[in-house]
Amino acid sequence: MDFSVGTVAKRVMIIIVVLSGLIIVGGAVYYRSAEVLPFAIGVVAAMAINIIKVLWLKRAVTNAVNMETTAGKQHMQMNSFGRMILTLAVLFVAGYFHGRGINLFGAAISIFTFTIAMYTVNIFFKGQQPSEHK
Repeated sequence: MDFSVGTVAKRVMIIIVVLSGLIIVGGAVYYRSAEVLPFAIGVVAAMAINIIKVLWLKRAVTNAVNMETTAGKQHMQMNSFGRMILTLAVLFVAGYFHGRGINLFGAAISIFTFTIAMYTVNIFFKGQQPSEHK
């Protein structure tokens, strides 16, 4: 199977959206009332940040491939730190507005969809070599 960084990014984003949808459905089953709305807002906010993180990672990998080894490594480390700061920021905002429209638990549980999606795609593409970057 032929794949590129763009293909992997698309699959990760699809998995994030599907998992976030399942988390919202689970929240609706748990809350069974209008209280699911702040939970869903938290999940959607974290889902949006996760998609931004995937696009940021795609761009970072594409740029790092064309750099020298040490420069590419530093570039990826800085981008990783930036993605962690972005994750911290969304959790901080969700915590600040907890009880006022955004549920912190919904955002916190949805943040994990990024990691789950990355591992899922890694399992599907295990042992395969990427093609030319598209």
